[in-house]
Amino acid sequence: MTHGRAGRRFQDRYAATRKSRNDVSWGQQGRRVFRLAVALIAVVIGACLMFVPGPAIPFFFLAGALLATESLTIARVLDWSEVRLRALWRWGKGHWGNTPHWGRTLLVVAALGLSAASTYVSYRLLMG
Repeated sequence: MTHGRAGRRFQDRYAATRKSRNDVSWGQQGRRVFRLAVALIAVVIGACLMFVPGPAIPFFFLAGALLATESLTIARVLDWSEVRLRALWRWGKGHWGNTPHWGRTLLVVAALGLSAASTYVSYRLLMG
């Protein structure tokens, strides 16, 4: 979702969807069921890919965006999260530029190590 103001875009999308729901036609109901089905499928795919670092994230974003059109609570949570994540991103981006080369290398190696360790632990838990 790239349109709208950060911190309100999901709630605005929910309001627009809710407003268009006044027309209770079969087409509207079909689109609603389709959105919920796609969101459920995206959550299942994301849950399956969750044990491999990275690929699950787009599926969770897709499911969240689709569910936010149906639930004001989810829309509020996504708007709140977006504002916090943008602030965290700005903070990290500012600090990343001031970090020496060896410090960046150390952070990348640590992140890769944590990723490998979590993958290994997940594998051991799933496979016994």
